Amino acid sequence: MILALADGVSFRQTNTGLVMLFNRVSGIMYELNETAAEIAKIVADGATRLDELVDRMCVAFDGDSALIGEDTRRFVSDFIKLGIVTAREGED
Repeated sequence: MILALADGVSFRQTNTGLVMLFNRVSGIMYELNETAAEIAKIVADGATRLDELVDRMCVAFDGDSALIGEDTRRFVSDFIKLGIVTAREGED
């Protein structure tokens, strides 16, 4: 699965460190916690395979890699349901 920010969605980080995704189509702004912010940062850098994203999250955060993988997949699923990340078929 290849992930990318949806059309009309922009990534913003303020000078105070607050990280947000703004959906210009719906007008909704999402304030992100640390985990969601790291996922959004990676995806905003360019189309990313899900397995690559999980690997990068395991490097960014200490902990059980299986749990980090589950959390990452849950966040990605939520982002897709919200329409702020798109997924297309591809090698995972």
